[in-house]
Amino acid sequence: MVRNLIRFLNPSPEVEVEAPSHVESVVTTDEANQLWRIHLIGYLSPPACTRLGRPHSNFVLPSLIEDEPLYRAKIRLGQPFNGIRVLNANTAISQTSDGIELLINEIHETVIIEQAK
Repeated sequence: MVRNLIRFLNPSPEVEVEAPSHVESVVTTDEANQLWRIHLIGYLSPPACTRLGRPHSNFVLPSLIEDEPLYRAKIRLGQPFNGIRVLNANTAISQTSDGIELLINEIHETVIIEQAK
C-alpha cells in the first residue's frame, strides 16, 4: 500500500529501481558532483528459530549467511547520464535504452551514476 501511494504521489521519479522484494534500495543524490548513488542491499534472513515443539526452539539463533545472494536489478533513469560505476568487480552491467541492468552477487552493491551535464 505504501509503495502504491508513493508511486501515485510521484509517478515519474528521476531514478526507479526494480529488484526482488528482499533487496532494499537507497537512492541518494550528490548535487555538487552531479552523481546518483544507489545502494542495493540483498539479504534473506533465515528463520529465527526451529520448528515448534522442539526443546528450546525459542532460543535458537538464526544461522549466518553462508552464500552470497545472486539477483538481478534494473535501474531506470528519467534523464540522460554519462557514466556508470559499481564498487564490486563481480557485478555485471549492461546498458539499456532507459537505464541499466545489473547481475549482482554481493550482499551490498553501490552503483554510481554520473548525471549528464
